[in-house]
Amino acid sequence: MSGELDGNFGDSDSYAESMLTSARSVIHTCLQIRPFEPVLIVTDPESSVIGRALYEAAAEVTDRTLMMMMPTSHKRGSEPPDYVAELMRKQDVVILATKSSLTHTKARINASRTGRTRIISMPGINEIMFSSG
Repeated sequence: MSGELDGNFGDSDSYAESMLTSARSVIHTCLQIRPFEPVLIVTDPESSVIGRALYEAAAEVTDRTLMMMMPTSHKRGSEPPDYVAELMRKQDVVILATKSSLTHTKARINASRTGRTRIISMPGINEIMFSSG
């Protein structure tokens, strides 16, 4: 995918910078993450470039940032593994950047029920959508 993206952004440095700019917008503007907040980024192999950009942007704000890669065996509509669900419930901020939606899972619902967890879900996000803001 990055081969077709390079043509749209001129070079890999400007592409990487556009990814980081979009990630910073999510972290600073959309979520307003503060230095003391624990952040969990859940991604998958198809969305890992986006997950990495979000991780880097969040790590600029808080050193309490963790990124979890969903296993390749995860199927659309299924619950994430128990360890991911448990981590989701313990965070102040959860960012779901995955190909398949986790929005309607029990894991997301239970994390929301804690009353402290802010969650942003970006199912189906791809690098072109993300990098162009």
